[in-house]
Amino acid sequence: MDSWKYVKLLMANGADVETAKNDRASPLYIASQYGHVEIAALLLASGALVDSSNNAGASPLFIATEKGRKDVVTLLLANGADVNNATFDDNTSVLYIACQNRHVDVETILLAHGAIVGTATSDGTSPLFIASLNGHVQVAALLLANGAEVDQSKTTGATPLYAASQNNHVQVVTLLLANGAYVDKSTIDGASPLHVAVEEGHIKVAMVLVANGADGNKPVVEDGASPLHLAFYYGHVELATWLLANGADVNHAKTNGASPLLIASWKGQVEVVTLLLAHGADVNKADHNGDTPLIVASYNGHLETVRYLLDAGANVALKNSEVRENPS
Repeated sequence: MDSWKYVKLLMANGADVETAKNDRASPLYIASQYGHVEIAALLLASGALVDSSNNAGASPLFIATEKGRKDVVTLLLANGADVNNATFDDNTSVLYIACQNRHVDVETILLAHGAIVGTATSDGTSPLFIASLNGHVQVAALLLANGAEVDQSKTTGATPLYAASQNNHVQVVTLLLANGAYVDKSTIDGASPLHVAVEEGHIKVAMVLVANGADGNKPVVEDGASPLHLAFYYGHVELATWLLANGADVNHAKTNGASPLLIASWKGQVEVVTLLLAHGADVNKADHNGDTPLIVASYNGHLETVRYLLDAGANVALKNSEVRENPS
C-alpha cells in the first residue's frame, strides 16, 4: 500500500492529524521534511495546521525550504503558510535558510509570496550576507534584484562585501560593488574589506577592491596597521609587492610608529627589507621609542639585514630610548 493511502486509512480510523513527536514535530512537518507532497496535501485537507511549529519554532514551510522540497513549499504557501516564519532561538527565517542552502528555485517562490528580504538572524546576519559568505553569486543577485540592502551589516559591523572579500569570492565582490556596496565600510574594530582580503592573501579580491576605490592606506583602528603592514605580517609578499606598485605608502607607520621596514628589520626578513628599500622606504624612520631599522636589526643579531641597511645609508649615530618590544 502506498504511504499516503496508509495515512488516509489511519485518519479514517480516527488518527489525530496534529499528534506530534516529543519535539512537537507534527505529521505535516515530517511529511514536509521528506518531500511527501501527497501526504502533506492529505493532511492539510484533513485540517492539519499549516504553521504548526516544532520546539525550535520551525514550521513545515521552514523544513521544506531547508531540504529544497519545492513542490511541498508551493503546496504549503497555497494553503496560507507564513512565508516569514523564523526560529525562536536565533530568528533564522525561511528565506535565510533557503539562501544558506542555495535553493534558488525555492527562494524565487518565497520572494514571490512576500518573503521579507532583509530579515536577519539575532546576530544581524541577513540572507544577502550568508549568500555572500558562501559565494553564492546567483542567490546574491536574486536578493539584490528583490531589494536587499547591499550594505546591511551584522552586529560586528561586517557587511556582505566584507564576508565575500574574506572568503575570496571574486564574483560576489564584483556583484556587490556593481550594486553600490561601500568599498571601505569597516567593522566596529575598524577592519575594511581590503584589510581582510589582504590578511587572507586574496590578491584578486584586493585588486578588485582597489580598482573600485578602496583606500590602500586605510589603517586598522586597533593598531594603525595598513594593508601593506598586514600583507607582510601574514607573509603575502606577492600581494605586498602589488600594493606597493599600486599606491601603498611604503613609510606608513602604525600607532606605535613602526614602519614596514622597521618590522621587517626586527625580524631579519632580508627579502622584504630589500623590496621596501627598492620602493623608497625611509631607512632611518624611527618608531615612537626612537628605534630605527638599523637599531632593531642590530639588537636581534640580523647581520645580513644590517649590511643591507648600511648600504642603503642607515645612520649609525641615531640612538633610541630603549629596545622594549616587538614592533609588529
